[in-house]
Amino acid sequence: MEISTAPLDIAGLDPVTGEVPERRVADVDAARSIYDTIWTSDLGSSKNRSLVDAMFGGAPPFNPDDLVEIGQSERTNIDFGIAAAVKDQALAQYYDLTSSVPRLASVHVDYGTDEQRVEWEGIIAEEFHHTLMNWTEFEFNHQLLSDQFVSHGVGVAYFEDETDWRYRVTGLNEFKMPRGTKASEAEIEVATVEREYLAHQLYAFIRNPEVAEELGWNVDMVKQALMHACLATPTPYLADWEKLEIELKNNDLLYGNSKAKRVKVVHMWVQEFSGKVSHMIFLKDPLPADTGFGEANEQFLYEKFERFDAPTRCFVTFTYGIGNGCYHGIRGLGYKIYPHIQLINRMRCGMSDGALLSSALIVQPSDASTRSLEDLTLNYFGPYALFPAGLKIVEKAVPDFRANMMPVLADMTQTLQNNTIGFQSRAITPEGQARTAFEVRAQLQQEATLTSASINLFYHPWKRLLWEVFVDSAAGTLLLSSRVARKR
Repeated sequence: MEISTAPLDIAGLDPVTGEVPERRVADVDAARSIYDTIWTSDLGSSKNRSLVDAMFGGAPPFNPDDLVEIGQSERTNIDFGIAAAVKDQALAQYYDLTSSVPRLASVHVDYGTDEQRVEWEGIIAEEFHHTLMNWTEFEFNHQLLSDQFVSHGVGVAYFEDETDWRYRVTGLNEFKMPRGTKASEAEIEVATVEREYLAHQLYAFIRNPEVAEELGWNVDMVKQALMHACLATPTPYLADWEKLEIELKNNDLLYGNSKAKRVKVVHMWVQEFSGKVSHMIFLKDPLPADTGFGEANEQFLYEKFERFDAPTRCFVTFTYGIGNGCYHGIRGLGYKIYPHIQLINRMRCGMSDGALLSSALIVQPSDASTRSLEDLTLNYFGPYALFPAGLKIVEKAVPDFRANMMPVLADMTQTLQNNTIGFQSRAITPEGQARTAFEVRAQLQQEATLTSASINLFYHPWKRLLWEVFVDSAAGTLLLSSRVARKR
């Protein structure tokens, strides 16, 4: 499902003079227009991703409301957990990348003697490993990144700060870019991520106003956003920033959580003609006009021109293959198994209904009155059972599920395994037939090759992400110097 939209409101070369614009995004209006255009064009893909997420979450194959509407609410309508099981099996190998290795990375240095290099390389690698493993969000981010990579084929790790190595993880559900963007970080012209901040989280950026302004924060604009979010009746108290600041400085949870609405902002990265990337943050929805910072006078919450040296310093994308060459053409496990899972679930639900029907005794009233239905009681007299007058047993033919449905289910299951061979290992004897030792050995070798190929698609961007973390980590140098000093 594709939705045509207007061109992005991003400045290019002057068509007459060929001059390069100073900034590609002039103001907040242009930034929000770009975001709205990208978001609207992604609605079709967003719906498809939601269907895949619902499948992994155990959504039944039939819409319950539709069954109620047609009078079939008692029909079997359950998910048999096949999709979740396939996904869990596929994810297991990615968790081993961090849990089964002594060190996340190896380090090589070019200075010192041979003995010093060996010692220093071990120290740096060990401290880098401990720094990441002691980060409370590391395991969560790794699992989320693996989940997005496997489920939808694209996972994104991005940095909100050029000096902070603690990255965040998302997928194409939040990381938006123009349709048709080639599957390479260098090809991303503009990208956006929607974020939500609690009041105390946003206030932390402007706690020291002078430093905040030097870094690129618009302190007055952030204040207005906080007051609008925190004050239940903002109009008469909108200028009372001092009162609100006291509460925020005191870490008052009432303002941080209970009173405050979440402040929804949009991070935007724009690649300038220099190749560097500018970073802007603006409110997702403009403030009311009575704040003085309404849509006509709105400014960026944060703006820093050419903040990052290159797109690869902002985000690292994990792609399962190249699809049609574009990010939105890459497909993950969910897309590949969705039709098979729906059909298998429907067939199993139908088999369950058929089994229940075959085990039931069907009776039919002999007249149109409801008397026979009201007196439907089965009386036992020793070895005999008596029905009330007016009812008769209906002979029924029990369908042979083994002959009719089981072959289809077996074929669908085999097709599902074949289509997901890159994500999981295929059964050793999928047809249930005995195999020779040579056949089993050959298949195991094939599975090992396929598993390695799947891991390598994740491993290459994973190495680039670890490199960016290492470069951005100011703590790494401090840990190294202190450890080497102790060794000496």
